[in-house]
Amino acid sequence: MEEEALLEWITFLLAIHDIGKLADSFQGLRPDLMLLLQERTTPLGYTDRHDALGLRLWTQGIFPRLVEQAALGADHEA
Repeated sequence: MEEEALLEWITFLLAIHDIGKLADSFQGLRPDLMLLLQERTTPLGYTDRHDALGLRLWTQGIFPRLVEQAALGADHEA
C-alpha cells in the first residue's frame, strides 16, 4: 500500500473510533454541557464505550458494504 493511501486509511479509522462520541449516551456523560450546548438531556446510559460503537459501525456497517462493492479488492471476506 502506498504511503498516501495508508495515511488516508489511518485517518479514516481514527475518525471511526471517535464517531461514537456523537452518540447521545456519550454526550450524556456531561448532562450539564449537553443541556447548555444542545438544550436537551438524554435518559440513555453510557453502556457501550465510544470506541466500541465505532468498531460496531465498522464491522456491521462500513466493512460489509466495502466488501459488497469490491472496494477493498476481491481477496477480502466480511
